[in-house]
Amino acid sequence: MHYYALHEEAYQKLRAQGHESWDQFLGQSGSFEAFGYKEFLEQALAQSVFASDAPKALEIGCGTGPGSCYLASRGFVVEGIDISATAIDIAIEQAQKRQISVTYRQSDVCTEPLAAENYDLIVDGHCTHCIVTEPDRRFVFANIYNALSQDGLFWISTMLGHDKCAFGEHSHWDEDGILWTRIKNPSDYDLVKTINKTSYIAQRRIYKDPAAIVSELKNTGFEMLWENIVKTEKADTPFSYQAICKKK
Repeated sequence: MHYYALHEEAYQKLRAQGHESWDQFLGQSGSFEAFGYKEFLEQALAQSVFASDAPKALEIGCGTGPGSCYLASRGFVVEGIDISATAIDIAIEQAQKRQISVTYRQSDVCTEPLAAENYDLIVDGHCTHCIVTEPDRRFVFANIYNALSQDGLFWISTMLGHDKCAFGEHSHWDEDGILWTRIKNPSDYDLVKTINKTSYIAQRRIYKDPAAIVSELKNTGFEMLWENIVKTEKADTPFSYQAICKKK
């Protein structure tokens, strides 16, 4: 299996524990509506203009759908995709529970082309930092770019590392920004390495320098319209790099 398929197991645990969202699962939020990147979506929305009264939006890595539901409640026609079938099942349930119309489907943004020139907006709500290898990342950003309509916007919120980041004794963060996590069954996955006789699976790509992310976006063809770095209250946790990009 691909390294990022590990998310399915996490969402199965989330469902078994009765949580509605990833932030609840991590103990970072008490409700579905209070998701971590909501403030970013509010800021991005305030700074973005769309020609249509009902712009078409796609959220990649939508998880259980809090971001997609937020956009739908603001007048967008929304689709949400995620690699995890369990996440999509929960997202459908949560949207129905709130009587919000969102189209959800399981999809792998690393291998499945998105609908060409179909979306006025694509949102990355903490998805691309789960894409580790350079070929995968190039494919994903190109996939996003090609799926945007003329002058379409890409909103990205992704992890940004710094010198004080600490990920725990079961993780290893290397010089390339790859976060490796101990794994019990290494033969099940395709991106594993041995460190001190222990098997680790690639889990995140967390750059220290935001210029690395900007370079990826510009090399894809995006024009940077706005950038922001959000620092966290805890000194040892990653920051968030946020940007609004435009398809040239």
